[in-house]
Amino acid sequence: MDGYAPNAYNFLDPGELIDRSAEAIPSRDERNSDKWHATVKFLVRALTCGEEACSRAMLRLVQIALAGRLTAEEERTVGSAIWATDNSDGGGLPGENRLRHWVYLCLPEPEPGFAQVWFREKWMSAVELSDVNDESLDNMLFHVADALEHSQRYGFSFELGKGDKEYLTSVLRRWAVVPTPLPWILSDPFGQGRRELLRNGIRGAATLLMHVEVPEDVAEALYKKYQQFGESGVPAMPLLVGLIGWLKGREAEIHTALRKGLASDDPQFVSNAAFAMQFWLYFARPSMAPRLPSDLILEIGVIIATCRIEALDGALWVAEWMFANGEDGDRQELRQLAVEGLRYLIDDLDYSRKFSKEVDIPLLRWRCVSLARAMQKAGCDDKAVMDWLAVAREDPLPEVRHKVSDMVVDPPANVAGP
Repeated sequence: MDGYAPNAYNFLDPGELIDRSAEAIPSRDERNSDKWHATVKFLVRALTCGEEACSRAMLRLVQIALAGRLTAEEERTVGSAIWATDNSDGGGLPGENRLRHWVYLCLPEPEPGFAQVWFREKWMSAVELSDVNDESLDNMLFHVADALEHSQRYGFSFELGKGDKEYLTSVLRRWAVVPTPLPWILSDPFGQGRRELLRNGIRGAATLLMHVEVPEDVAEALYKKYQQFGESGVPAMPLLVGLIGWLKGREAEIHTALRKGLASDDPQFVSNAAFAMQFWLYFARPSMAPRLPSDLILEIGVIIATCRIEALDGALWVAEWMFANGEDGDRQELRQLAVEGLRYLIDDLDYSRKFSKEVDIPLLRWRCVSLARAMQKAGCDDKAVMDWLAVAREDPLPEVRHKVSDMVVDPPANVAGP
């Protein structure tokens, strides 16, 4: 268990549980420089020790590099070590690991621009798109969109030039006319990998629509693709959000589809619609997507107030975002519904409760505490809000307790602890 030889995926990586923001990473100065150097040396050695150790080392090096904790000499050493490993899969990757490819764009490299050239050659250079199959198209969309999302989140450079945008528009055009897999294929137990690729392709296409201007015929073809997904039972509502800026005159139609999704009795569609709301708020550029309509905000509030478990994760995230970043009018529309839901959820999400289906109780409790924190900071002092903040202090999970570690909260009144 020293991090060098566990079976991949069988052990949880502790590095994925800690705060990875730049502010949480210790500073580097004369007093601890030797310890930093030893740590970096250890991680460089791990890069050559197989898939799991390599992946874990790179995840740590990404955070260290983005926080500016590497010296110039260490950056050269790390860059050489990452890309010097023999490639065994023929795909241009520096060794075997399970990381998504955006990671390489923010790691040290042998020379400036090396990783970007590799990334473009791998995902943005197919000569004949007509020869590319649907699974490869899904992968292309996913990896390019993934790089764009993370470049915005972490601030590393990955910009699309005119040629890139023209190429990606061609990819979207081709993807739009590729036949949707038949429902029986997607519902087959052995089709899980294909379903995952398709979800990645849908999200990738939606994200690219926030960065690439597409002509009307491509937008219409993508809208038909969305309708085909619906006929095959594939939730694809983030694609609608991506199309809002390019389908003039269809805004009301798109809003209605999203509202029906949020009110759906089908768990996968209602959860996908809630995710589409997250996508709208987090990834949409203001110039391309209009303000979230009030009726959709109210639907999010209804999901929380009625404790609809299948969509609760996404709905709590949207509500938290609204109280932290939204307008006063949106907060007022949500407040009573959110308070009503939090009042019931403090009992419904108790760790002792049994559910007929798998429910991620710790995650939902963390979401509730996050929402309560955002509401309190926005001036909401309702009893349900304050009770959640108080109960969080005694939660057995440190991730939940951490959300209120900097707040002064009175003990809850007649609220059962976890």
